[in-house]
Amino acid sequence: MATAPAWLPAWAQALVTEAFAPFCHQLPERVPHVQGTALAVCDRCIGIYSGGLLGGLLAGVVPAAVWASNGSIRSLQTRIVLSIGLAPALVDWLGPWLNLWPNTPSSRLATGLWLGGVVAWVVVRAIRSASPHTH
Repeated sequence: MATAPAWLPAWAQALVTEAFAPFCHQLPERVPHVQGTALAVCDRCIGIYSGGLLGGLLAGVVPAAVWASNGSIRSLQTRIVLSIGLAPALVDWLGPWLNLWPNTPSSRLATGLWLGGVVAWVVVRAIRSASPHTH
């Protein structure tokens, strides 16, 4: 839905954009445009949502035997994996904030993809490990 505004009538574009407002800053200079129409979320959020979809799908098809731990959300391994998922986005965000380097639409999209994929992987892994049908 975040990419839908480019193909919707004006009234629906406004509705979808407003629906995503609580989840994204929607800064005009950071929101991609398709055919002159702003999408409902920024580059990083598009990456997070897309990465979440891909990571969730991938984690859903990988056999449960591949999981290295019990998959608990509270495990140290899971916390380390989530930290690895968050680190690139944090570095990409901190660079401009500390005036060390600029980030770009591509860097925001890529770090969002990574973060969304890792989070979805962890969530699906936790669900699968809790399910009696995957043991």
